[in-house]
Amino acid sequence: MDSLNLRNRIESIDDLPTLPVVVTQILQATKSLSTNANDVGKLISDDQSLTVKVLKLVNSPFYGFPQKIKTITHAIVILGFAKVKNIVLAASVFGMTKGPKNSTVDICSLWEHALTTGIVCRQLAKLRNSKLDIEEAFVAGLLHDLGKVILICNLEDICEQVSAIVREKDCLFYEAEKELFDFGHDKIGVWLAEKWNLNPDMIEGIKCHHQPQKARGDKLMAYILHAGDIIARALDVGNGGDNKIPLMDPKVAEELDLTTENLDKLMISVLAELDKAKDFFDLIHDQN
Repeated sequence: MDSLNLRNRIESIDDLPTLPVVVTQILQATKSLSTNANDVGKLISDDQSLTVKVLKLVNSPFYGFPQKIKTITHAIVILGFAKVKNIVLAASVFGMTKGPKNSTVDICSLWEHALTTGIVCRQLAKLRNSKLDIEEAFVAGLLHDLGKVILICNLEDICEQVSAIVREKDCLFYEAEKELFDFGHDKIGVWLAEKWNLNPDMIEGIKCHHQPQKARGDKLMAYILHAGDIIARALDVGNGGDNKIPLMDPKVAEELDLTTENLDKLMISVLAELDKAKDFFDLIHDQN
């Protein structure tokens, strides 16, 4: 199957995942210089279910605030628009898709892998002391496998064919995809990310997380997603559709300064963050 035919099939799907209206409004509002905390707070607070999820995550050990944050407006004042926007996005995506009961790839396991990748990416951005916002890195890691979500939930026949190749050849899910239709979930994820009007750096990172050298412009997001995905696989939390751990691009390891010593520090910090992320993992299972 070629790229055009598969894209046409995907775009003809009636229940292709879409961001909830309130999330789209929040993403737009946080781009405006005239928007204030009360404006965004009202948008979120008007959705009671989203409010409960966001406040639960904001008050989780993952963010570690000593005093309880009781309102969305208070959360925005303390955390800022950008961080709250990304928490809203994270709180929303887990429940957008329901995997088939007999799917060859379990949707909960996939989201667990994606969440772990996001946590690794957040720590990579923090340890790198880069201009890249650590919460942007977290959400990009969380969404890096969007294309697999589409395959699992909307294209069961193709997902089964890919999984059959994975089992037969003991290869990466990505390699099986390329054998079947000459491109991978990275490209499919970009189509959805573009529909959602995500940050261009996120879109480029999703597009190139398997081939980071192909990223246009600043490659840092692609580098962090590439390393984050591989390290998350090594931690064996969740499952990305296969049991392989690909080799890391040497240039990525060099640019991110992933020496043995720094990698040890990273793993210690990631394991500590995973212990604090129970509320995120609970949300995955509650919504799937």
